[in-house]
Amino acid sequence: MESRIASVSNNRQPNEEDSSGVKELINTFSKRRVKLREWIEKASTFYMEGKYDDFEELLENAITRGSKSYVDYKNDLLRTHMILAAHFVRLAYSDPGNRRAAWQEKVATLLTAVDNMQVAAGEMLHLLCRGFALMLINLRLPEADNCFVAVLRQTPNDVHALLGRGCLAYNRQEYRVALGYFKHILLHYPQGPLDVRVGIAHCFLKLDDLDSARRAFELALVNNGRCLNALLGMAQLKLNERTLPANQEAINLLCAAYELNQRHPLVLSWLAGHLYYQRDYETLRVMAGNAYVATDSEQLKAQNCFQIARGFHAQLNYAQAFAFYGRAVGHCPAEFAPPHLGLAQMYVRRGQLDKAENSLRALLKMLPQQPQALRMLATLFAQTDAEGKWDMAIHLFKKAASEDDFDSWLGLAATYERKQLWSEALESYDHAVRIYQRLHNTVHDVPLIWLNNMAALQMHAGRPKAALQTLDKALSMTPDATQEHYESNLLTLRFNRARVLEELHLVEQAENSYQQLILEYPNYYDCYLRLGVMAQKRNQLNVAKEKYQAVLQLDRENEAANIYLGNYHFRQGNLELAMYHYNVIIQRNSEVEDSYMLVALGNVGLINLQRAIDEGDQGMTKHQVQNALQIYRKVLEQNQRNLWAANGIGVALSCSGYLSDAETIFKQITESPKRCPEAVLNSAHVALELEHYVEAIELYNQYLKELPATNCFLVMQLLAKSLFQVGRIKEAKEWLQKARHVAPHNRNLLYNLAIVIKQEGSDSFGMSGTNLVELQRAEGVLKLAQGFFSFLGQQEESLSSSKNQADLCRQILENPPAELKSFRIQQNQKIMKKLEKKATTKPKKLDEEAAAKPKQLDEESSTKPKMPDEEAAAKLKKSDREPSAKPKMSDTEQKKFEERSTKHNKSDKGSSTQSQKLNEEAATKPKKSDEEAATKPKKSDEEAVTKPKKSDEEADTKPKKSDEEAVTKPKRSEKESSAKSKKSDTESSTKPKKLDEELSDNCGALGAGCGARTAPPNAYDLTFDVIFG
Repeated sequence: MESRIASVSNNRQPNEEDSSGVKELINTFSKRRVKLREWIEKASTFYMEGKYDDFEELLENAITRGSKSYVDYKNDLLRTHMILAAHFVRLAYSDPGNRRAAWQEKVATLLTAVDNMQVAAGEMLHLLCRGFALMLINLRLPEADNCFVAVLRQTPNDVHALLGRGCLAYNRQEYRVALGYFKHILLHYPQGPLDVRVGIAHCFLKLDDLDSARRAFELALVNNGRCLNALLGMAQLKLNERTLPANQEAINLLCAAYELNQRHPLVLSWLAGHLYYQRDYETLRVMAGNAYVATDSEQLKAQNCFQIARGFHAQLNYAQAFAFYGRAVGHCPAEFAPPHLGLAQMYVRRGQLDKAENSLRALLKMLPQQPQALRMLATLFAQTDAEGKWDMAIHLFKKAASEDDFDSWLGLAATYERKQLWSEALESYDHAVRIYQRLHNTVHDVPLIWLNNMAALQMHAGRPKAALQTLDKALSMTPDATQEHYESNLLTLRFNRARVLEELHLVEQAENSYQQLILEYPNYYDCYLRLGVMAQKRNQLNVAKEKYQAVLQLDRENEAANIYLGNYHFRQGNLELAMYHYNVIIQRNSEVEDSYMLVALGNVGLINLQRAIDEGDQGMTKHQVQNALQIYRKVLEQNQRNLWAANGIGVALSCSGYLSDAETIFKQITESPKRCPEAVLNSAHVALELEHYVEAIELYNQYLKELPATNCFLVMQLLAKSLFQVGRIKEAKEWLQKARHVAPHNRNLLYNLAIVIKQEGSDSFGMSGTNLVELQRAEGVLKLAQGFFSFLGQQEESLSSSKNQADLCRQILENPPAELKSFRIQQNQKIMKKLEKKATTKPKKLDEEAAAKPKQLDEESSTKPKMPDEEAAAKLKKSDREPSAKPKMSDTEQKKFEERSTKHNKSDKGSSTQSQKLNEEAATKPKKSDEEAATKPKKSDEEAVTKPKKSDEEADTKPKKSDEEAVTKPKRSEKESSAKSKKSDTESSTKPKKLDEELSDNCGALGAGCGARTAPPNAYDLTFDVIFG
């Protein structure tokens, strides 16, 4: 095809000999004064021979140099003008290039001359010629139609008039009317002009009847194989089929049309489009350039500029491509859409995204469903920081998506990812994968990048097990080393799999994966860094430090390793070393632009600010505040949505005393869709400091829910304080219990817990209508609190108020409610009766057992082999001694009980003292001794609270101990019994003090007590230190 194009000359070369012959002929005719009809006959001969230039020159000289002195001169002159005008009209219609204007101008000149000749209005030749000539002038089309109507009135079936009216109807987009005129011509003149069938075919094209159009073009080509319009029409139909054989046929038709007219701009433009797909960009520029020069149609100029532009675009010559895309848009900005897409691509490459958006919007006004423009505009919206445009991007991606378009679903997934809608993003990836598998007729082979991104989304969605399965699927696929970046993608997959194992707490497997990657890729620094982070989480600080330093040994200026080491020293409080590693990055980049680095520097400034506040250095405090604010402000200038910089500004303002301003900043951060737990915590601190306790409770709960760290006992303590301040004692106690499990050796927590449970017990004592069970539980809680305070008063000098709190607990316990006091007296009386009853019934049981014992021994001796005499005698002596000692013991115990009952019948004061003593005795003698309780520091607080309830039951077992003492001491005298009774009186006054000492020893191992009742907050406050994250 290219050789055929090259073999045809672009320009018509006139013969010099023919030109000289025409001049001689003109001179001859002028000398002989030949009539005009002879000039016309000779010109017709030149026209039939294809010598159009000689034809034009001869007729033009005939008008000026022809003989004028004969009768029919006027008619011959009119005929000459009409013939010449018809020729120029034909040239104008056949050449839609820039020469058409010249032909139109000549036609207009000839028509003016004819008008001056005052020709009769009914002259048909004049009307036809005038009608076709006026068709070239858009503003005079109605006049042309009137001329054809006038002809049809004289001759209703005139072919030329019908053809002219059909063309005018076609230009008015009245395609069915035009089709009627053309069919009327064939109906009366089946052998009429060949262009009539071409007109019929074009009408069918406009009416979307492609089969009828194809048949009409084929008939036109059968009758005349050199019909240029028929060749172009058939080529257009073949190109629209979009198949390889049809495209080849279309190119053959265009080559045939090119041989007929090498300057036809439409033929040249379509051939240039074919050359683009053949990647023959040089020939493309020649063809499109010739078409651009040969036409004066703005749309054709735009098309050829577009062809040249995309040729430069394909050759990566973006400057020339941008220039020609711009010229194409300039020629036809509102009718030809493709250049707008190319121009938008050039604007994106230049970073002028707003102009790219305008170009795409202009394209979509012309083609609202154009998928490439929709995807590109959606991508621009998705990459902006304006969240409002993200929704527009989602809408455009959905609008562009089709059954075979997975690119739109991938873009939709990326947009959902930016909005942190993980489930929707995964669904979009699933759609893309299904389309890809259907188009490629595969089930297992999916691009590795897609699977890797899906695993990352599953991790964000909190589905690490699903992410592990996705990565395993990707790694199990058949490797294709020919893919671009295959090895790097595979390395990323393996590293991400180790990260997932790390997230699943499969530490050993994750470490093995990292170590294997280090063996294969020693310079893959991320594995060293992850091993360091894992070691740091396990509190293996030296190991973490070694891993970070291993990276620096390979690359001293590695930013990630320096940042990790800087953060490591920052957390250790070694700001000098932290700043050393930060300065490595700063010195490498003279002007730090990294947001992460700037935030780290700002955090160092906050630590220095806190130190200046602690030291009371006002000047340094002000300097550090200004320094931190300046750094964070620079971060916000780079990215206005950086939450950590805004959080740092809030902390600096809080330390300066601007709590309201800091609260406003923290609220804005917490209301944003991105997570920043530090801002939530700081907002809670500020709310607590401003005594906005309800808000502080909500924020602390939110922080603990979002970041359930095991070492946040301080946050639990502050939440407990907020709850305590609003009277929610029970919830405060529960949070302090949780904190005690996290930090069991923290004395402040123990003090606060004692405050809460003391308040709980005192509230129960002060309530009216409290039942006995609640009072008993409150009494146990107060004793527990008293023990805690006593312990802290002995162990912790900083908590000096502990002793005062212990005295307050003792005072409350010494004045219990009347109901509880009477209940204790009744309990003591019951205990005494049980002891007396057991003391009287036990000797009888001992006598019966002693009497039954010899009989039992005789029976056993009869059934067993006989023992030696000495052994049997010893056994009989032993059995005789045992029953004889038991009655003596019962008398002694009886006297002891009588003395105790005598003491019980003394005055009310003595009775009250004795009941209190017995009550405390019963409550503090469980089955396990206090020493055993002290050896169990992790014993739950609830067990400690339940001790008072058990004490009454255990008191029933106390007489057994006294019986055993009676058995082991049969010879105790009455004097000793009396002395013991006096000793018990002295012990009754010292017993409560001893009880306090035992609880003080054990309180460090105890947690909180049982449940609490809500009551107004007490005047005793919790310890509270605001800690900004």
